[in-house]
Amino acid sequence: MRVRLVLFVSVIALIIAGCSSSESADDATTTTVESTKPEVVVPDGAAPEEVTVEDLAEGDGAEIAEGAYVELKYVGVLFDSGEEFSSRWDDEAFRFVTGTNVALPGLEEGLAGMKVGGQRQIVVPAAEAYGEVERQGIPSDSDLVFLVELTRVFEEPQIENIDEPATELGIEVLIEGDGDEVEEGAQLLVNYVGVAQSTGEEFDSSWARGEPASLGLGQVIEGWQEGMLGQKVGSRIQLTIPGEKAYGEAPPSPAIGANDTLIFVVDILEATTPAIQVPQPGDTPGAGG
Repeated sequence: MRVRLVLFVSVIALIIAGCSSSESADDATTTTVESTKPEVVVPDGAAPEEVTVEDLAEGDGAEIAEGAYVELKYVGVLFDSGEEFSSRWDDEAFRFVTGTNVALPGLEEGLAGMKVGGQRQIVVPAAEAYGEVERQGIPSDSDLVFLVELTRVFEEPQIENIDEPATELGIEVLIEGDGDEVEEGAQLLVNYVGVAQSTGEEFDSSWARGEPASLGLGQVIEGWQEGMLGQKVGSRIQLTIPGEKAYGEAPPSPAIGANDTLIFVVDILEATTPAIQVPQPGDTPGAGG
C-alpha cells in the first residue's frame, strides 16, 4: 500500500491548457543559454492544417519524454498578424509535466523529440490550440506560432539510502529554480519520491502514479513544512527527515518503521499562497468572531 504524505493529498489531473540518494544535479539535464528574447518570424503562406516544426538549434541534452517535468522559455505570436500574445522568455520559465494536459495539445505535440538546449519554432493550427474559444489576446479560431527553447528536463530521481537514521532535518538544494519562494500556507504542486531509511525501499512516489500531487503546506509532516519554506519554484530539493519530524512512533503504513527516517526528493512545480480575506465594514462576524 502506498502511503500518502497527508490525509487528503489530492492527486490531480491538470486541465489548464496553455500559458499559465539522489544523483544530485545529474538527475536533471540542464543548459544555460545566453540569449535575448528572439523575434518570431511567421512563415509565409497559409497556415498549415497540422502542427509543423522547424528546429532552429539542435539540443544535446536529455530528450523530452511523456511524464517528464520540463522547463522551457517561449514566445507566442498570432499567425495572421505576428502580434505577440504571450511570452515566458525574460520572465519565469514555463514548467509542466508532459502528458498531463497542461500545455496546449498542439504545442506538446510540437515539442516531441526535442532535446535540452534546442530551439524550435512550432506552428499550431487553431484546432490544436484554443479552437473557437477566445482568450485574452487571442481571437477565436487563431493559428499560433511558438518559438521555444528547452532549458531543463527533470527525470525521475533515484534516492541513495543513508547508513544511519538522521538526528536532524537535512535540506539539500540539488537544483535551484528561479520562481517564487514557497511561503507559509502555500498550496504546492510537486513531484516527489519517498524512501524509508530502515529498508531503503520506496514507499510513495507521484512519479509512479503518473501525475504530480497537489497539497497544502500546512497539511504535510513537519519535515516537509520546514524544508519547503523559502524554496523556489523550479527547484529540486532533497529532504532527510528524522522520525520525530516525520511520523514518529505511529507510522501510517508497515512500509515505514517506527521513528523511521524518511528521505524525499521533491520537484517544486508550482506554489500559490491563498489571498487573505480582509473583513470589510458591515461584514457580519461568523461563529466565534
